[in-house]
Amino acid sequence: MMNLALISSAGAYIDGTDPFDAGAADGDYTFREIPTEIDFSDLRFSARGYDPTFVQQDVNVQIPLARLFEFAANRVIGQLNSAFWSFGGFIPDAALLVDVTLPKLVDRLKRYEVQAAL
Repeated sequence: MMNLALISSAGAYIDGTDPFDAGAADGDYTFREIPTEIDFSDLRFSARGYDPTFVQQDVNVQIPLARLFEFAANRVIGQLNSAFWSFGGFIPDAALLVDVTLPKLVDRLKRYEVQAAL
């Protein structure tokens, strides 16, 4: 049974921490590592290109943690990793994302011994 990680471009971040820079012309190439056991009311969303109002009402439309915990409980997956990762979403230069940001994310996935990602 695998350790599954969730990676999202929803722009999720923890309330009280720095949001993504949704107004940056070149996008925001950072990511946030967030505990999967977070209280959904502590999540916020920096969005460019969609209205986060509805996501704030039902986090599972972008960050399906409740469904993934159900999968773990029903033994569809071995476990949901203890952290998930979110990008800001607006990333116009894919090469910069691949060359700079993704190697850092891969290091985090290896640290957690993740076998698969959604």
